[in-house]
Amino acid sequence: MRKLEGIVKETVDELDYLKKREERFADTHLVTNKRVQHFAWFTILSLAALGAWQILHLRSFLKPTYLID
Repeated sequence: MRKLEGIVKETVDELDYLKKREERFADTHLVTNKRVQHFAWFTILSLAALGAWQILHLRSFLKPTYLID
């Protein structure tokens, strides 16, 4: 009987460990996903800002040489 209780206790402990590990992995997944989203938005906004700056810079550079109106 004690052997059976030990096996049941080990099984319950193992299930508790797996549940906590799954929760930790889920939290890590959510945090990583949010960081990737923030990085993606930062990249998109940076590219848009650099593109706008490049257009303005080229216009101001090419206007005095009469290559554009």
